[in-house]
Amino acid sequence: LWEVRAHRSPVSALAFSADGGRLAGAGEDRAIHLWNAKTARPLGSLIGHTDRIPGLVWRPDGRRLYSAGWDTTVRVWDVDKCEPIILLNSHTGQVHALALSGDGGRLACSDSSYAIHFWDTNRHRELHVTAPQAREVRALAFAPDGRRLASGGNERIIHLWDSEKSQQEGAADDPRATRAGVALS
Repeated sequence: LWEVRAHRSPVSALAFSADGGRLAGAGEDRAIHLWNAKTARPLGSLIGHTDRIPGLVWRPDGRRLYSAGWDTTVRVWDVDKCEPIILLNSHTGQVHALALSGDGGRLACSDSSYAIHFWDTNRHRELHVTAPQAREVRALAFAPDGRRLASGGNERIIHLWDSEKSQQEGAADDPRATRAGVALS
């Protein structure tokens, strides 16, 4: 349908808004660009990360975008003003993956300290942090009800968590190679 020269360096993350009308793209140049997904018209840029951006996720109402950074931060953006709202910076290592609950009220972020941080997105406060996992968590996905979170990464095991208590519900071994993404229906 369309193509656009988006970044001066490789693209590291992409995310459509819930209505499909906007596309956010992050590049190795540490910039996030927004486009009208139907016309390819640029809508603005979000600048602030100081290292790679491996993950993006839109709030369901389309008014906010969350970005994961190797600069140890998760940034919350006002996409209409193209301005940062707040930094969620309790991470001690590079942030690798993000997942947002279906109602947009809860955010999960994994980092290179092998922990998962749970955030209340309405109050911008951390709810709890899981104990460090055996290996890096590279993929996260909330169940549609927002109560369960799936995580996976280098250890080739999918873990299910109660997102309200950060307690593990179970694990499923995957004897195949390491997975780079996960999603729940």
